[in-house]
Amino acid sequence: MKKYFRTLQSVLDSRWGNFQYAGTSAAQKTDRILQSSKLEDCIYRDLSRDDENLEVIQQKAASKLHSFPALSRDVFQSVYSLFPKRTDADRLTAEAQKFNAKLLDHVTEDADYPTIKSICEGRELPAYEAASEFTAKIGAQLDGLLSELGGEDGTLKTLEKLQATRNQAQQKLTELLEQMRNSVQNPTLEQAVIDAANQAESKTQQAEAVAKMVDTTARQNKAAISERVSAAVGAAAEKAKEVQTILGAWSDDAGTMEKNAVTSDYNKYLTDLNQYNTDRDFDYGAWLDRYNMLGNNLQAGLNMDAQELERYLAELQQYNTDRDFYYGQLLDEINDQTNDFGTLVDMAQLAAGYGDYRGLENLGIQLPTPSGYAGAGAGSSAGYDDEAGNPPGATDERISSEAMNILNAYMHVNPGTNSNVGQVFANRINSALSAGRISQEEADYLREMIGIAA
Repeated sequence: MKKYFRTLQSVLDSRWGNFQYAGTSAAQKTDRILQSSKLEDCIYRDLSRDDENLEVIQQKAASKLHSFPALSRDVFQSVYSLFPKRTDADRLTAEAQKFNAKLLDHVTEDADYPTIKSICEGRELPAYEAASEFTAKIGAQLDGLLSELGGEDGTLKTLEKLQATRNQAQQKLTELLEQMRNSVQNPTLEQAVIDAANQAESKTQQAEAVAKMVDTTARQNKAAISERVSAAVGAAAEKAKEVQTILGAWSDDAGTMEKNAVTSDYNKYLTDLNQYNTDRDFDYGAWLDRYNMLGNNLQAGLNMDAQELERYLAELQQYNTDRDFYYGQLLDEINDQTNDFGTLVDMAQLAAGYGDYRGLENLGIQLPTPSGYAGAGAGSSAGYDDEAGNPPGATDERISSEAMNILNAYMHVNPGTNSNVGQVFANRINSALSAGRISQEEADYLREMIGIAA
């Protein structure tokens, strides 16, 4: 085997240095080019159950090309399904990629394909008969097609074996590289990595060379392949028309191929069911994409290294510190406001002790109006000259608010207050009278009620 790499550094500097194997195992690969629903699989299985002729053709061809039996199923799916959907290329076997897929491309590009599609779409019997006719024609020419599509006999089988060997070598190299990264320096392990890289490079180049040779052969023989496929497609189209004519004889409308009202309802049911399955597959695909995205995001989070995690924890700790600091500031502000309010209440209570209740009123504390005062009602007034209970000479129905405040303040003076209360209220009355906030009559009335001289 040729030595492509002689040192570990040359391996790390090559395309294998950061290589991660993500291939599909041989057991997961399929020969089916087109995807199908369970209902479509059931329809095809029921139609082909007693078709001994098709079974003989497929068994004979399978010994030369194991993907051939899937060809008839894919042709049926292509002409029957409303929306044919391809399988991902990396999930296909080598023979399916290089033979079935290329043959199916020639089918869909043929001039007679739209004719077959218009007859067979959603109609299982014409679709099956057309697919069977196509398979029979292709099976009779299989040796020639294998030579034109895959080069010499057995080339496709060789390619498939090379791809399997390549995948094994790449997977082994990936495992050794991962083991080396997670261990201390080990000369034996490093030599194993070098050997595995040489093996992977050799098998990869061999598989690429054979695949390139197959593609080149197919391009060179494209005209001959198209001619063979076109003849088979033409025969399938004639078969579909023949079945359409036979079924049309049983129906009032040959275009719909419905025998009666029951068949019409059944076909409509199948169409609706097929659409339901298509929508369900689409919704499932959308859900799967979302699931995979969440899985990838979760994996990305799990793969965070210690430095990123510590940075995140540091930022989280700083956030909590800032939050605690701002919370402490808020508590201090609330406590300051509470203390300020308490100070205002204390000052208002102190002023009230001297008869000044304006501080309490400013704080929203309601003071009761003494009985026998303005608004108490006729017959309950004390010291009033008129029926409304107003002081002598008052021109309004009630005395002014300023006079009321002075009187309220006096009536709420604590009994134990010092002896200069009279002087305090005399000054207050004189000040209100001088400022015009009370009348002379209200001043005289207040002096009388309080018991002070003019």
